[in-house]
Amino acid sequence: MAANRLKLRHLRCFMAVFRSGGISAASEVLSLSQPAVTKTLKELESILGTRLIERGRGGAKLTIQGEVFMPRAAACLMELDRAVDTVMAAHSRLEWHVHVGAMPSSETGLLPAAVNLVQREVQTAIVKISTGPLRYLVEKLQEDTIDLVVGHMPALDEMVGMSFEHLYVEPFIFVVRSGHPLADAHPCDISLLKNYDMVLPENSPSDNAHVARLIASIGLVDDIPDRVVSMAPAFIRAFLLETNAISVVPAGVFAREIASGELKELAIDTSHSVSPVGIIRKDDAEYKPAIEVMVRAIQTAARNRLAPDRWAPPKDTPILLEGVAL
Repeated sequence: MAANRLKLRHLRCFMAVFRSGGISAASEVLSLSQPAVTKTLKELESILGTRLIERGRGGAKLTIQGEVFMPRAAACLMELDRAVDTVMAAHSRLEWHVHVGAMPSSETGLLPAAVNLVQREVQTAIVKISTGPLRYLVEKLQEDTIDLVVGHMPALDEMVGMSFEHLYVEPFIFVVRSGHPLADAHPCDISLLKNYDMVLPENSPSDNAHVARLIASIGLVDDIPDRVVSMAPAFIRAFLLETNAISVVPAGVFAREIASGELKELAIDTSHSVSPVGIIRKDDAEYKPAIEVMVRAIQTAARNRLAPDRWAPPKDTPILLEGVAL
């Protein structure tokens, strides 16, 4: 196929001759000798099997075939230059901004890994993380205040004009401090939960429904103790460490603290309380390379989330920009 034999130098040479009006002027533009320009142009005409430029005393003029070929060659070079400019802009400090909304479970678990991956790939990246209840974050997304949200799937009536890319499912779990009277009970006696204060999340209607079903499934609907309502991980952690309270949270919120032994997950089966976690984006959002790289990092971090000691692949392993249409 003729196109497979075409080189970038052929197109640049052809356009230089056309724009400058002759071989001599084109050689100065390209910083090549006149014989080199003539040879390159002849190679192009040989590949295409037709004459593109007539050379004479009056300079170089396009043939009919040259007139057909010229605008397409110009467009090809223009798109190539645009692609290069876009990649360079995506890595510049002025252009590489991305604003992510995060629910508590992704704020402490998934996003640190994702941001680490981005910074390894794009040293000038400026990533802003905002946290809050899902409904608040979705409103900011709709207002174009943030670029994407990472969290549990909203209710369908909150998803108008948006898309949800599923990453994984996450259960709600019961968490206490290490040394809590119920911490080492296997299995945990559910009837004893009513003897302790509880910290419950307040989030989207869909998440609240998950928690309500979970509480109902263990028989605490009419017997729930005094409660604190919060989705602030720092407060919940401090409160649990100071008291014998029990918190109901998405599993990812305190994954590190549980792994270190500072907090304990009660031995209660909550597998029926799973909620989808994913990336929420506006359907009509403007394409930005920085956002696509951030999404790729989040996807990679989600695949690695079961191995928290592997936040990133080896430094010489490119993972983010491959496949991203910059």
